[in-house]
Amino acid sequence: MANGGHGLFGKVDAYYGTVETQQRGSLHLHMLLWISGALPPQALRDTMESDSAYKLRLFSYLESVIATSMPGDRGVVKPSKAVFVKRPTGEPHPSTLRCPHPDDTNFQEQWSAQLKRLTYDSHYHQHNSGCYKNLKPSQSPFLPDGSYNPALCRMRMNGVTRPETVIDPETGSILLRRWHPDINQHNRLLTMLARGNNDVKFIGSGEGAKALTYYVTDYVTKDNLPMEDIYAALVKTVERVRDPRYQDPSFVVGKETEPTSLERGRKLLRRACNSLLASREIAAQEAAMFFEKKDSPSDHYTNVSFAPLIWGNFWRW
Repeated sequence: MANGGHGLFGKVDAYYGTVETQQRGSLHLHMLLWISGALPPQALRDTMESDSAYKLRLFSYLESVIATSMPGDRGVVKPSKAVFVKRPTGEPHPSTLRCPHPDDTNFQEQWSAQLKRLTYDSHYHQHNSGCYKNLKPSQSPFLPDGSYNPALCRMRMNGVTRPETVIDPETGSILLRRWHPDINQHNRLLTMLARGNNDVKFIGSGEGAKALTYYVTDYVTKDNLPMEDIYAALVKTVERVRDPRYQDPSFVVGKETEPTSLERGRKLLRRACNSLLASREIAAQEAAMFFEKKDSPSDHYTNVSFAPLIWGNFWRW
C-alpha cells in the first residue's frame, strides 16, 4: 500500500487502523480500507440498478476476497452437515506453526491442511453465553429444544445460508454469498498470514452500509474504560467523599463552615471526574507495543492526515 501497489483487497487509496486490547490484554486491530475506484453508497446503489454487468463484477470481486465457507466447499452446507471437527489431542494449535513456504516439500498439501485447521479453530462460530449478553430480560437465548437461538446472536451468526450474492430488494443491501451457516466472513490469505481470526465486511449501500457506518463510528468513539471499572471508580469516590479523613480540615459538624448540599455535590462530581480520568488500565502487551514504537508511539496506523472535527461547533452551526 505504501508504494501504491495492489494488496489483498486491491489498490488502496487510504487506510486507518487502531489497536485495541481485549479484557485478557491481547492486541487486535480494527482497520478501515478505502479501495481505489470505489463508489459512494448512493452512487454504488444507482450504478448497480442501471448496470447489471458492473453489479456482477462487484459480486465476483467480493466473493474472491471474502470467504464464508470451509476450504473445499462447493455449495451450501446443510445445518445437519455443518459439524465442528475438534483438533486431535496433542496436536499443536495451527497459529503456533510456521506458515508453509512455497519451496517446502508438499507445499500445497501443507497449505491446504493448515488453512482448513485454522478455519475450524479461528472462524467456526460456536454460540455461547457471550452471544446473548445484550438480550432484554423478556428474551430467552434458548430454543424449545434447549439449544441456543441463532437468530438472537449479537454476532449476527444467525445460521442463514445463501447460494449466491444478491441485493435485498427491501433494503438495497448487498447480501453476500454464504455457503456455511457457522463460518464468519474472512479472507483466507489473511488467515494464513496472520495465523488467526479476521472478520471482513464490505461497506456498500443500503441499510447494511448504514448499520456498519454506525458500528464503526460507535466503536472508534467508545470509552476505553470498561463499565465495571467506571462503577468501581465511582463507588471509591463516594466512599472517599463520605470519609472524614478526606474532608476539609476546617470542617466541623454544626458550624457555619459546614458545606451545603450543592457544595457537596460539586465536590463529589469533581472527584468522580478526576477518578475516572485517572483510571486507565494498560495491559502488558499494550505497554510493550508503545515501547517497541518509542520513536513514534501511537495506537493507530494510517497513511493520511485527518482534520479534527469539533462536533459542538458543527452542531450549533
